Amino acid sequence: MKKHTFTLIELLVVVTILGLLAALIFPTVGRAKEKARQTSCMNNLKQIGLGFAVYADEYDGYIVPNNGGFDGTMGHKLIEGGQDFAMAHLIKDQFIEAKTLGCLSAQSSGESANINLAPDDVASGWDKRIDTFSAFLYRETFNNCNKKLANLSSGGQRRDAFLMDYNFSKENAKIYTHQFKYVNILYKQGHVKGAKNVEDVAESFTTDFSSVSNIKIWDNADQLEQ
Repeated sequence: MKKHTFTLIELLVVVTILGLLAALIFPTVGRAKEKARQTSCMNNLKQIGLGFAVYADEYDGYIVPNNGGFDGTMGHKLIEGGQDFAMAHLIKDQFIEAKTLGCLSAQSSGESANINLAPDDVASGWDKRIDTFSAFLYRETFNNCNKKLANLSSGGQRRDAFLMDYNFSKENAKIYTHQFKYVNILYKQGHVKGAKNVEDVAESFTTDFSSVSNIKIWDNADQLEQ
């Protein structure tokens, strides 16, 4: 019986078909992986929200204080009497783990390219007692923190959102999660909502840390509750 061998044309057809299948499958796999990361971040925020609730329960209802900058810097120096970042109090009191403040989808570029926000990187920075970053922005870091969790407000306006994924863009510096396309937001009631995001500053949930954009992104987050 004569053995059949593939001709060059047949091989090219097979390669073409495989290429088409890969083009169809890989984006789907990528989207599924990103969706899983979004869910992971949402779960992390829920854990952090529980940490805030336990902290408030033990400290007469007050939210964790902050004496640091509002760019997400988490100073481990608080153990040595230095500057504090709010979330660091939750780690110190063992209400959350340091890796909870990281995100697998977090990236940085430009002047911020050396900032690592993956869970293991955040935990490693904490363990080494060096300043690191959280993958989440804390609303109270640029307002008076002497407030109780149950009645957060500013200027008579109700404030429900107080933690969200870190999305920063300014000139040649970017720190962002979920490719600027999606954001998870934690509310004082303890639940988390997901929303679409864009890279444009103040349009949705991306800030350049100007007072205008900081106010805008949190107002946008509050409006999701209305």
